[in-house]
Amino acid sequence: MLLRFLVCAALLVPAGTTAKPPTASSRPSVRETLDKIKQQCGITTGQFSYDDDRISFIYDGMIEAEKLDCARDLTELVGVSFRTYDTSAPYSGPSRYVVKGHPKRMDAVASAALASRWTITHRADGPDGMTFLEIETGKTLSRREVREFLDRFKGEFSDVPVGLAPRTLAGYDQPAPGTAFRASARQMYEDLSRPSCGAPPGFDREAMLRPDRASVVFLEQELAGKSAALHLQIAREDVAADAENLGCSWDKDPAFAKIHVEDVKNSVRVNSTRLRQLAPAVDPLPQRKSPGNAAEFRRKVRNLIEWTLPLCTYTSKGSNDAVLAAARARISAFKDDRLRGSPYALHFAIAAQDATLDRSNTVAECDNEGSESVAKLSASALQYAKKQLAGLEKVIQP
Repeated sequence: MLLRFLVCAALLVPAGTTAKPPTASSRPSVRETLDKIKQQCGITTGQFSYDDDRISFIYDGMIEAEKLDCARDLTELVGVSFRTYDTSAPYSGPSRYVVKGHPKRMDAVASAALASRWTITHRADGPDGMTFLEIETGKTLSRREVREFLDRFKGEFSDVPVGLAPRTLAGYDQPAPGTAFRASARQMYEDLSRPSCGAPPGFDREAMLRPDRASVVFLEQELAGKSAALHLQIAREDVAADAENLGCSWDKDPAFAKIHVEDVKNSVRVNSTRLRQLAPAVDPLPQRKSPGNAAEFRRKVRNLIEWTLPLCTYTSKGSNDAVLAAARARISAFKDDRLRGSPYALHFAIAAQDATLDRSNTVAECDNEGSESVAKLSASALQYAKKQLAGLEKVIQP
């Protein structure tokens, strides 16, 4: 299972004196500035996040100083801060993970973990002939070192489900085949759908990926009429509905452009193999006609459910469960009362399963928790949930 990284904290890099921002009518937008940074400074698209107040950049410790200076100078034009998240800094996120698989496969994972200075905190054999391991990051590892090991679950250990412990892989069971199938399918479609930007003349990414697109079409035809076909369609529609958030592959450097293409080819190869393995075990979905806006509905539900599964602690005054109890109850009531008997009920369940699995495979870096009261945070969370549910209500209106 692929792991996703979420930056919840950023390492501030001294930026010197910030220039007074121009007037709103004369300054470019944050989005326009971000595009300029990509074009003029040569920093990869996927390494950025932004809002109205700041542009954040994931720094791998090897970007030239002049590129950072270039980006910082451009952000001054819109009066926002430029923050870098330094992967060479000490890792401070969740430290315990759980993996499960055949005993010999777990031996390989354990050896790799120990070689990467991780610790095996628990090992047990289940009645189903499978073995699970709890592994913990080393105390002195950097963010980059943790990521490099976890990235191996995208490659040599791509057949091994991995997630945060103890909340993930409930009871140390693997996710339902249909959920795991959709996760692999979405990853494949996302990688194949991501466009190229900044490519040098003569570099034709589409031509290079044409055989891979053909192999995916062949896979779709192979699974047509089988239980897995609808799951594959849902994953494809989900990626299309969220296309604007895919970003693009920054291919200005020819060497890296070729590497990016090879990464996509590997994704298609690994995930298509995984899909063929899972397909026979995937349960059929009800053959009820889906609403035309089902993909939009699922996207909103996934975002909502992910929000109810925070990776970082809200406050030192109480648990996240206490903070979110009222919001979760309101969401559950919406599901049970508003969706019962409607075609959207199935799509809510699918999106919730997908979001939960995706969240369990997300690694976060966390700031120190605040000290606000649980009551105040709970009221704010409930208001947010009501707002999101109102948005869902608009989607399902006839």
